[in-house]
Amino acid sequence: MKPNDRSLEHRQQALPDKLREACHVLQRFEQRMILISHRSDQIAFKMQQIRKDIQQSMHGHSNQP
Repeated sequence: MKPNDRSLEHRQQALPDKLREACHVLQRFEQRMILISHRSDQIAFKMQQIRKDIQQSMHGHSNQP
């Protein structure tokens, strides 16, 4: 085997390794984004509840003499 053949073989193996690593990084980012999205939904829901509570308390005060 010539030295050039080895470097070609190494490059051919390095590409799948790099692609596998890239897929792993993308998967981690994807999981992070899903978690962030879930947390954002929870925060939005809490904010909606607080807003409704405020609106209800404002209506309650306006009905009193």
